[in-house]
Amino acid sequence: LNPEAFYHRGYLYQMMGDFKNALNSYELIIKISEHTTVKSTYEYAHIQQAYYNIGYINLLEGNYKQAIKMFDIAVNLNPADANAIYNIGLCYEAIGDNKLAEEYYQTALQANPQHDEAARSLGTLYKK
Repeated sequence: LNPEAFYHRGYLYQMMGDFKNALNSYELIIKISEHTTVKSTYEYAHIQQAYYNIGYINLLEGNYKQAIKMFDIAVNLNPADANAIYNIGLCYEAIGDNKLAEEYYQTALQANPQHDEAARSLGTLYKK
C-alpha cells in the first residue's frame, strides 16, 4: 500500500468537497503508517499532512476539538508547521478561548514571521 497514492486521492476528494472520502483516505494513511516502517522523509511528510488535512476538514466542519487534536499531532510531527499552529489558534478563537488563540497566533508568527493570517488574526483579537 502506497501512502502517497492515498494522500493524493484524499487531497483530490478534499478539493472536490467530498470530505467523507477525503477523511477515509487520510485515515488509511495513518493506519498504514501504524503497521509499517516509514521508509522516507517523503512518506513521513504525507503522514504529517494527513493529520493536518484531517484537522483542516474538522475545522471547516466546526469540529474544533477534534481539529485541535489532529493539528497537535501534525505539529508534533513537524514543529515548524506554522499553518497547523495557526489553525489551532483559529479553533481556540472559535470556541471562545481567546487567550490560547493569542498564544497560538504568536507561536505561528515565531515559526514563520511572514505568516500574514496569523498577524491579521492576532490584530483582530487585540481589537476585541
